[in-house]
Amino acid sequence: MKGIIVASMLFSMTALATTEFNTVKVSDGKVAHCKTSYDLYRNKLGVYMAKASDAIISDQTIEFKIDLKFLACEKNGDNYGFVYKKPYSRFEYKTVSTEDLIVAKATEVKLKAYKDGIYKILTNQAIEDETSITKTISVSLTDALDKAESNTGSIDFWIVKKMNYVIENQDVNFNDLRNFGSYRINFKIEETDEGLKVKLI
Repeated sequence: MKGIIVASMLFSMTALATTEFNTVKVSDGKVAHCKTSYDLYRNKLGVYMAKASDAIISDQTIEFKIDLKFLACEKNGDNYGFVYKKPYSRFEYKTVSTEDLIVAKATEVKLKAYKDGIYKILTNQAIEDETSITKTISVSLTDALDKAESNTGSIDFWIVKKMNYVIENQDVNFNDLRNFGSYRINFKIEETDEGLKVKLI
């Protein structure tokens, strides 16, 4: 699994497209790899994969089904590779300067989405503690379309973790928010004999 393409904090993947609409990375980072000790540290809080697998249009609402998979970069003997790991799992790593052991654990994991350039939050869903999850993002067409009169649009979505850190052997405990790499769904609405349809552009 060394070559698997995933999204880490500030790292996104070129996602897999379905036949009807596409999910692509936005320009906020690079793909994540798990080949060296540097990759272990860089991806120390886990990574995730995302793929838009289906879409349904009803009235003035579009629903995107998003398949999420959570992983971690780990070393087994002399080999490095991604393994499935739940998003609320405990992660351990050492600081670069002092080599103190830091224990990090998510206290909250959310899936968020917005329209690029507008930044109105379109979804803010809690993520269950499972390695593979399918979530539905429901947005109004007016929020997702590029213009009111347009039939093309996009939304960006990403994972946010509220993290707690404990530095062992020290009386240090702190929290922060970590935004992981985001993805964009580009779509086109077409009117067919069977009704509205989402099409890849």
